[in-house]
Amino acid sequence: MKRGIYLTMTKRQKILLSVCGGLLLIGLCIRLAMHDGPADSFDYTVDDGSITIDQYHGESALVRVPDKIEGLPVTKIGVYSFSGCDSLKELQLPDSITEIGDCAFQSSNLEEVNIPASLERVGYRIFGGSKAEKLYLDEEYAVLNGHILYLYNGTSESVTLPESITSISGGAFSKENAKSVKEIDILDCVTFIGEAAFRGCENLERIHLPEAAVMKGSYGFEDFAFLREVTLPRGTDIGPSMFQNCAGLQKVTVTGTPSSIGKRAFQGCTSLEEIQLPESVTEIGSGAFAESGIRRISVPQGVKAIPEDCFSMCGNLEEVTFSGGIQTIGDKAFWNCGQLSDLAVPESVETIGKYAFSGTGIRSALLPDTLKELGDGAFMRCEALTDIRLPDSLDTVPTDCFNGCTALREIVIPTGYRTIDTNGFYECTALQKVTLPDGLEVIGLNAFGSSDIDAVFLPDSLTEFDNQAFIRHDGGVRLIYTENCKAADQIKEAYQHWIVHSYYYLEVVENREAAEAENAN
Repeated sequence: MKRGIYLTMTKRQKILLSVCGGLLLIGLCIRLAMHDGPADSFDYTVDDGSITIDQYHGESALVRVPDKIEGLPVTKIGVYSFSGCDSLKELQLPDSITEIGDCAFQSSNLEEVNIPASLERVGYRIFGGSKAEKLYLDEEYAVLNGHILYLYNGTSESVTLPESITSISGGAFSKENAKSVKEIDILDCVTFIGEAAFRGCENLERIHLPEAAVMKGSYGFEDFAFLREVTLPRGTDIGPSMFQNCAGLQKVTVTGTPSSIGKRAFQGCTSLEEIQLPESVTEIGSGAFAESGIRRISVPQGVKAIPEDCFSMCGNLEEVTFSGGIQTIGDKAFWNCGQLSDLAVPESVETIGKYAFSGTGIRSALLPDTLKELGDGAFMRCEALTDIRLPDSLDTVPTDCFNGCTALREIVIPTGYRTIDTNGFYECTALQKVTLPDGLEVIGLNAFGSSDIDAVFLPDSLTEFDNQAFIRHDGGVRLIYTENCKAADQIKEAYQHWIVHSYYYLEVVENREAAEAENAN
C-alpha cells in the first residue's frame, strides 16, 4: 500500500521535478492535470493496483475526479473523503469507480453528481446531510444505477425488494420510516449488503437474507428486540454489536466461515440459548455473549483466548466445551454464570484473569501447572466449590481469590508458595483444615478470616502475619508454631491484641511433625 498526493493545477502553474546529484524521490508521485479553476488536490492510497481517493482538499465548486493516477485506475471514493466540503456543488466521477465509502459526501453542499455505470457498492448514507440526498427521497425505493438500493422511503410493514436490486447500501433502512417494517424479503440476486443496512428497522421480526451475499457485519441488527431468527449469508463477518440487545433472538445460523466474533456481538440476546460456531472462528471479542441466554457452547479449536466479559452474566450457561489450546481466560470471562457447574480448565491455560469465574457454580478448580498468572477474585463466591488444586507454577494466592467459597472444607497450599494475600480464603465458612507449606512468608489481612479452622501450624519461614489472618467470630483458633518462626513476635502480638475476645490461643511446639502428631491424636 502506498499513499500520495494528486494535484490538479491551473494552466499558468508549473511544477518542475528534477533529480540532482543522484537524489532519488521515492514513494511520492505527482501527476499534473490541467483545467480552468482553482488548484485542487487529493490524498490517495495505492492498493492492489488501484487508487482510492482518501481526502479532497480543494475549494472548487466543480470537481472532476480523474480516471487514473500514477497510471492506475481510480476505483474507490473513500469514507468521508468529501465530507463537509462547503464549496462543492458538482462532482464528476469517472467510469472506473466501483465503490463509494461510508458518508463520502456527508454534510457537504453537493447538489449534483453523476453515478457511473461501473458503480457496484455504496457505503453508509453517502449523501447524508447533503443537498444531493433530496434527489433520492421521492420514490419508495431510491435506487442508484438501477440496481443499488440507496434508501427505502416506504412505510410498509412487509417489504419485498424488487428483482432489479443486486446491492444494498449501508444505512439503506436507516430513516425514521423504517420503524414500520416488520418483515423484509431480500431476493437471492442480492450479492452485497452494506454496513448497518437495516439500522432503523427496530421492530423487525423476520428477514430473509440471501445465502451468497457479502454482508458487512458491525451493528447490523443492534437493539432489534423482536427479531426471532436469522440465517447469515456465507460472506458475513459477525462484527461488533451485530445482534446486541436483540432480546427476542432465538436462533442464529452461521453458514459461512467467519474468522471472528466481534465485541458484544450477541450481548443481551436473552432468548438465544445455543449457537454453533464454525471452526473457522479464531477470535472472539470481549463481551461477545455477555448477558445472553446461552446454555451451552463449544469453543472452536483455533480460539486461543476467552476475552474479558465474554460470557459474564450468562445466568443460564451450563456447559462450555474447549476443543483447542486455550491460553487465556480473561477478566470476568464467566463472571456470575451461576448455572455453570462443570468446567475443566484446559491444560494449555497460562492466564486466568481477575474474577474470571467469580459467582459461578463450578464444583472443581483443578488448575494446570501451565498457569503463570491467576487474577484477584478469580473464584470469588463460587459457593459450590469443594475441590481445589493449586498449581506448582505460582507462588501467591491472590487477593479475594477464593473469598466466599462456602463449601470448601480443606486446602493444601503447595510448596513454593510465598504469600496468601488479603482475603484469599475469607468467609470460606466450611473450611476446617489448611496445610501451609514450609517457605510461606506472608499471610495477609483476613486471609482465612471467618473460616471454620480450629488449629493451624504456622511455618518457620513466616515473616509477616496479619493479626486478623484467622479471626473467626466464635474465636478459639489455635495458632501452632515453633520458637524459630520468624513471625513469632507478630503471632504473640496478635494473641495479645485479641485476648479480650479469645480469638486466638497459642501453642509452641518443637517442629511441624510434633504439631501434626498432636493434631492426629
